[in-house]
Amino acid sequence: MRKYFIAGNWKMNGSVDLLNKMHNALSELPVQGSNVTAGVFTPFIFVQHAAEIFKASPIVVGAQDCHWMSSGAFTGEISPTMLIEIGATHVILGHSEIRRDQGDSDSRIGEKAAAALNAGLTPIICVGESLAERNSDSTIRIVTQQLDEIIKASTKPLTNSVLAYEPIWAIGTGLAATPDQVQEVHSAIKEHLFDNHNLQLLVLYGGSVTAANAGEIFACPSVDGALVGGASLKPTEFSGIVLSAISAAQR
Repeated sequence: MRKYFIAGNWKMNGSVDLLNKMHNALSELPVQGSNVTAGVFTPFIFVQHAAEIFKASPIVVGAQDCHWMSSGAFTGEISPTMLIEIGATHVILGHSEIRRDQGDSDSRIGEKAAAALNAGLTPIICVGESLAERNSDSTIRIVTQQLDEIIKASTKPLTNSVLAYEPIWAIGTGLAATPDQVQEVHSAIKEHLFDNHNLQLLVLYGGSVTAANAGEIFACPSVDGALVGGASLKPTEFSGIVLSAISAAQR
């Protein structure tokens, strides 16, 4: 059976009420023993509550970023060791919105990945291209260059990491790469990682994934799941995506 990972990135959204509704929806799914990992990645303020509410379930809980140091004079920041202490097991790193709004470089993302791994977190590391880069046929060069810089900057082997390919032009736009486009990039990423870094990692697709298009995306042989944005805020919709992954894992 293939393994799939479905990560719901809530971004700056959500509430305790939504956590309760999501718990109710996901608890009805046959996730246990399905070869599918599903998780919710909430704003920092909800991580501890999410960890408590999902404690007895197979659903994992993560944050959307972390600092590259375990402590220090970094006002407003959250360290990976703090996330571990409140029950997180995973963390998203290098999301295009963090890169855009906070100026994270590939080398900084590599430093964060090493810090997360040292603390015991599993990082989900994002790479992706802009529309201009896609239109200039630079996608493969851009994403593999990002990967090389991240790996170079990490002082910890990324063996226990997950990758997410997120075409920036498809995030929150309602646009989605075609299955052929997705497969092409995922296959190239996996080939590059194995040939150049001896790494075999799960690679998720992130770009306007919905319950309606999840099935065809998961049918791509090199796609190992999804990093879900807007649809992860709708319990029924997110459950549908997880169900699609469970069905795909059984084929």
